Amino acid sequence: MKRFFFYIILVSCFHANGQGSLKEVFLQSKMDGELTLFDGTEIVFWGYGIENQTTGMAKISLPGPTLRFDLGDTARIQLRNTSPEAHTIHWHGLDVDQANDGVGHTSSNVIPNALFTYEFVCSEPGTYMYHCHVLTPLHLAMGMYGLVIVGGEAPEQLYDSTTKYTKEFSFLFSEMNLSWNTNPLSPGPFALYEADYLMVNGMSDQELEFSDNTVVAGENDTLAFRMANIGYGSVRAIFPPELEVYAVASDGRRIIPMETNELEIFPGERFDLIASPLQAFEGVITVDYIDLRNNNLLGSNDIPVIVTSTVGLTNETLSTSSVYPNPFTESVHIESEQYPATIDVLDNTGKLLKRLTVTSASEVDLHDLAKGLYSLRIGTDIFKIFKR
Repeated sequence: MKRFFFYIILVSCFHANGQGSLKEVFLQSKMDGELTLFDGTEIVFWGYGIENQTTGMAKISLPGPTLRFDLGDTARIQLRNTSPEAHTIHWHGLDVDQANDGVGHTSSNVIPNALFTYEFVCSEPGTYMYHCHVLTPLHLAMGMYGLVIVGGEAPEQLYDSTTKYTKEFSFLFSEMNLSWNTNPLSPGPFALYEADYLMVNGMSDQELEFSDNTVVAGENDTLAFRMANIGYGSVRAIFPPELEVYAVASDGRRIIPMETNELEIFPGERFDLIASPLQAFEGVITVDYIDLRNNNLLGSNDIPVIVTSTVGLTNETLSTSSVYPNPFTESVHIESEQYPATIDVLDNTGKLLKRLTVTSASEVDLHDLAKGLYSLRIGTDIFKIFKR
């Protein structure tokens, strides 16, 4: 059995003072997002998107884009509000001054058609969140949130050399009440909020099985898990027994490493974990969602985990193609190590729907497919894909 040994460090021993790079991010806040959920339900959501500096356009996502900085960086985030209501960005857990904290009544609301620039030094590594702090219960529930990651002292470190990893995975847990998204002008009392959809990185249920959220690793990898909860209930992450998991930080601060097989994460909390596979296996990280008013189980999601053996692995067993994004809405990007490549599109019964040939890395238009699960066969590689 592999074991990790950590130094006991209660707080970060390195405090940056802006000696890193200046990193600029251009965001827009909008209220016109459209999303098809895993069961075919179509919703409108509010959120943030990266602004194209050439066209001035932005498309929002749920959750918002993950913002990543290095320790010591000066983060400069420009928010352009192109929606009909005021918004802000609150930097949940980050050490920023009041003017940049994004709480409207103590700093500044960004009114419609206005621009505001937030600036702060990333002085502590860790996992953080951002969200709108105008009418917070409603705007957050509508989708205005995302992750912020501040890297450690060196690449592939959560904090320092005692928390090195070879592969990193981030999971942001959230909820959605369908009636709020369909009627945000009159959502009802917050005390009566009931979650209809339980999400991991904006996805739920069968979507997770066919998305980039699958934990794929070799048995010699060291895995870093960043887990954050921006929902209104708690979540309980239950790890498969084939993983040896240590919590090494909470809310962006080091803790005495704690071995755990399950972890409860309350609203607003973030945990950083280091995991070591004990063997090759296929399993899941089960995520239970708990109603804090009565401790009832609202539902669960499974995050797939696939750990492969490094013994006897040959090039012939490796995938020679890649397909993304997954899930998709209109098209997928396909890359293969061998061209020309024949691509078969199959339904979930294995029936051939279409066949095409590509001679280079290509965008393949699949807008004519109905929403649901499909397979792409590229030579000997088979990919499960999900159309939203």
